[in-house]
Amino acid sequence: MKSKKEIKSSSAAASFYDNVHLDYLNWSSQLNIHFGYFKMGMNPFGLESMLRQMNEEVAKRAGISKHRHLHLLDAGCGVGEGLFQLAGGHPKCRFTGINISQKQIAFGNKKLEKSKLKKQVKLLNCDFQKTPFPAAHFDCAFAIESACYADGKDKSAFISEMARVLKNGGKLVVADGFLRHSKPLPKWLDRLHKKNLTLWSIEELADIQSFVEKLESNGFQRISVEEASWNILPSALHLPFTAIKIYWKRFFFKKKKKLTAAQKNYAKAIWLTLFLGMFRRHFGYFIITVELIRPGH
Repeated sequence: MKSKKEIKSSSAAASFYDNVHLDYLNWSSQLNIHFGYFKMGMNPFGLESMLRQMNEEVAKRAGISKHRHLHLLDAGCGVGEGLFQLAGGHPKCRFTGINISQKQIAFGNKKLEKSKLKKQVKLLNCDFQKTPFPAAHFDCAFAIESACYADGKDKSAFISEMARVLKNGGKLVVADGFLRHSKPLPKWLDRLHKKNLTLWSIEELADIQSFVEKLESNGFQRISVEEASWNILPSALHLPFTAIKIYWKRFFFKKKKKLTAAQKNYAKAIWLTLFLGMFRRHFGYFIITVELIRPGH
């Protein structure tokens, strides 16, 4: 059973994304709600291509192939845009996306109804720490910048649920920001860090070592931890333009509306995230790939 603190945290995250989900159009016209992945040869000014590349990088690590019949879980799928992209390129695979935000799922399902992917993609409103799926249901799973919203310092509820719903040999890929260590931050930096977490409605940010140890204790093996801080940097440099767009529309659109508290928090969080990202001694972005090996196999 969840504690009152955990329930409050989940509710805050759902409320945040319910309130600002369309404001992410200022970031991505396709509503890819995460950082992009830059590879040499790509255009650093082409944000959408980097966002789509992140989806491809995660899918590749999860073992998705055009020639394999797999069932994949996107734990924290936003409006499902990443799944629509992957489904279009992998017709033999099935995709299920879950999200705690009712409005994001409703938005995604409206788009899904108008597409040719209805038999291939399903979007459900539920908590990725307590899903309705039977055990050993999915071949692979991933979480792009959503695991940070899981409860606790080591995100144990999220990890144990992923271990439950994955088949033996199933891969889990997590792309997210982490603390590099469990040491206390300098007081002034800790205050800014906690303020940023509050603005994003995140309870705690996991440190990479504790997260990996919890994966191991839940039966995940063959652990690969790749730092991708430099890969996401070109897309992160687009963040200021997103914040500017939010205020630009407030002052120059004909139907002038005051920014809501959630919109203000979103804009503040954008600037603060970019600032904190400069302190690479303490913060980093990682892509973690693991494989579930059940006892006796």
